This record gives sequence, C-alpha cells and structure tokens, in this order.
Amino acid sequence: MFLPYLQSKINHSWVDPTKLNDDKKLLYQYKLAWAFAKAAEEILSFVQEAEVTGTKLLKKQRGEEIDKLRTSLS
Repeated sequence: MFLPYLQSKINHSWVDPTKLNDDKKLLYQYKLAWAFAKAAEEILSFVQEAEVTGTKLLKKQRGEEIDKLRTSLS
C-alpha cells in the first residue's frame, strides 16, 4: 500500500497552474511538488535497499548464501 503511494507521488507530482493566480505561489507549489517527489524517491530507495539487505541476511542465516571472504580465510 505504501509502495504504490510513493511511486504515484514520484511519477505524478504536478501543479495545476489554473488554480493559482500568482506566479510566486505557482513557483512555490512547483518547488513543493518537486521536493515531495524527491523525498518519496529517497524513501522508496531506502526501503528497497533495506529489503535487499534483509533478504541477504535471511539467506545467510539459512545457509543459502555463503560468505566467500570468511570461507577463504578459514
């Protein structure tokens, strides 16, 4: 549920210029939308990296993935 929300904010963050009558407000809204999309992108990246790390740790715990450095030193 969180993943589709973040992806939507990354890919579909735009401002409707017809709702704003002031250029300063429009520019502020564009910057705000851009910043929100960038933050969502960073959160998504963090979650994906944590998922990969967690998967690797589970495989290592089960003995499915062998630490090559540890075995070469043994």
